[in-house]
Amino acid sequence: MRQIGYGLTNNNWRNWYLTSALELDGTIDHSKGVELSAPDLLRAFPTSELINGLRFRLMAEKTLDVNMTFGVRLPDRNEEFGLEIRRGVAQFHNSLPKNSDVVLELNRTTLEDVLLGEVEGAGIDGVYTPQAGLVASFQSGKAKLTKGTPEDFQKFFSYFEPLNKEPIPLTIR
Repeated sequence: MRQIGYGLTNNNWRNWYLTSALELDGTIDHSKGVELSAPDLLRAFPTSELINGLRFRLMAEKTLDVNMTFGVRLPDRNEEFGLEIRRGVAQFHNSLPKNSDVVLELNRTTLEDVLLGEVEGAGIDGVYTPQAGLVASFQSGKAKLTKGTPEDFQKFFSYFEPLNKEPIPLTIR
């Protein structure tokens, strides 16, 4: 990877090859990464970008024969968005798709709390995950499914890398 990277003049490809080489040999330094889950930064992001950003966590290799659509409705902001998985691609929709398999309804503050790990009573053995935050939000009535089942919801999100602090690997061995 290094040899290929050193020979490239295209900055994007050069960076990808050289970064992948560092990742594979275990010497990549993640300390200089931007912390996008900082509370003030996350709260400043438009909701559309928070949902759209999930596309990059799709485990495409597991979804080559999947066709499923998720919708989210935020009544306090009068916002609706969708995310569709089909043939290894996640596509963002700037409105609620009519054919959504699962629709989640929650307020923006609940969404922020889930993403920031600020949901009371969420976590297993003291370890918080956004999935546990959503379960606690369902139980408290702050979030609900208006279409689909909890199993459909779980299935849809099983196709994405978990939302945690670990960096997503660029290169798979």
